[in-house]
Amino acid sequence: MLPTRSDLPLTILATDVREDALERARRGVYAESSLRWVPDATRARWFERVPEGWRVADALRERIEFRHHDLFVDAPPCDVAIVLCRNVVFTYFGDALRSEAVARVHSALRPGGLLAIGDREHWDVASAIAAGFDPVPGDPGVFRRRE
Repeated sequence: MLPTRSDLPLTILATDVREDALERARRGVYAESSLRWVPDATRARWFERVPEGWRVADALRERIEFRHHDLFVDAPPCDVAIVLCRNVVFTYFGDALRSEAVARVHSALRPGGLLAIGDREHWDVASAIAAGFDPVPGDPGVFRRRE
């Protein structure tokens, strides 16, 4: 998904409620096993080998803004193209909290924007449709905000 042309704008907003998680993300170092599904060409372009594993290359790191964000307290960003929401909302939240979180994510996404959930998470199609999302055919973890 990363542009092959450097003149195309790309900004990544990385958020978490936990400062220790943000600090780990800022370091941008991943174990070999974390990148096992990343194609070799992508790894070569966006990562560099370090003693601890692989570090996100500066060309990508400079496009990432790290920010503390509490989904239930802080206003969501606006006009976002894609939200990656992994291992929290669809794993640990009950129905009421999940509905509130999904509504906030929906308001952050631009029409047609994508919500991707973790591969071990599940969101039934009826709930997604009721929340204003359509499943993306061929990928059970990706949903498109309706126009």
